[in-house]
Amino acid sequence: MRYNRTGDEVFREETTLEPGEQADHNISFEGAGNYTVTATTGDASDEYVWYLESSPPYHELIVTADGREIRFVRSAA
Repeated sequence: MRYNRTGDEVFREETTLEPGEQADHNISFEGAGNYTVTATTGDASDEYVWYLESSPPYHELIVTADGREIRFVRSAA
């Protein structure tokens, strides 16, 4: 994940999950603003620009990968 204001990478994690598994990550955000989240599977890659109005955020971002499809969903934390 990259903080777009500075271009700094603020989080990088490689996680191997089996179908139906999930992983949660606690991230220290640099502040409010735009963050680009990139998710990659063996078959696909996609990006999501996540605008945070406050830090820490009051929503979570759920990333789901299913074969060649990656979905990003904001949810109340």
